[in-house]
Amino acid sequence: MAAIKAANSLNVDDVMKGFEKLEFSTLMGQVKMIKRPDLGINRYFSGISPLDMGYIKNGELVWDSQLQADDLLQCLETVLGHKGEW
Repeated sequence: MAAIKAANSLNVDDVMKGFEKLEFSTLMGQVKMIKRPDLGINRYFSGISPLDMGYIKNGELVWDSQLQADDLLQCLETVLGHKGEW
């Protein structure tokens, strides 16, 4: 609905453009819409959120850190390429 409101239209191309600046909060943190040039998809359709990292020690989950969405996006660009296209 947020993309439709941002586009102020029901036209598919307009709605897809509405995703470009869309960000929203979830239990996982702030989600940002991204393109997926690694999959050949150049429209904003996928969401990226913070990544919680931890490890198992003595049978217990130990929270280590959280990688924010923008930092995770930089990692994707470094590993998968397509810098500036996401």
